[in-house]
Amino acid sequence: MDNFYLSALVREVEPEILGRTVVRASLTDSILLIDLRLPSDRQLLASLDRATPALYLSTKAAAQSFAGKHSLTFFLSLLRKHLVGSKVVKVWKEPLDRIVRIDFERLDAGDNKVHTSLLLTFTGRSANAYLADAQKEVIGTLFEYESPGQSTDNASFGTLDRASLTTGMNDSTSQFEVLERPLVAAQSLSSVEK
Repeated sequence: MDNFYLSALVREVEPEILGRTVVRASLTDSILLIDLRLPSDRQLLASLDRATPALYLSTKAAAQSFAGKHSLTFFLSLLRKHLVGSKVVKVWKEPLDRIVRIDFERLDAGDNKVHTSLLLTFTGRSANAYLADAQKEVIGTLFEYESPGQSTDNASFGTLDRASLTTGMNDSTSQFEVLERPLVAAQSLSSVEK
């Protein structure tokens, strides 16, 4: 999925889902459906299939979402536990990457606000979904990976200061301008790792 196309999709979907409450979540293979009680029975569909990544509102998926074969996975259990009953408070896309973040908020039994984030990465062979708590610590992932020498324990997607990498860039930044910045990005990454 093209970065600029994904930016346009997020801008189109955001006003539709912002402020809506999650009433149901389902997962079929690598297709995540989130029911927000949208008009015309549409649901937010995120396909994390490496061959056909996609993000859109779908009516066809709504008709088929609970008729097909579903497997209850640990990740789906986490989604249902942390997202059902939560309200969508923010939707945004990383300017330089194919990553969409949806922030949710709900009240716990003590009327305290609980924040949860769903990070959808539409990055080809590494497409995945991550659920994180308010401290940006990963609670669970759709696909479990472990690269040699890298552990998924205590993973976090908040450790990299992406703001330093994207200073002066936005969704309308051309691909040429993005490609002109690799040296600056590499220097920023090496300083974060130290």
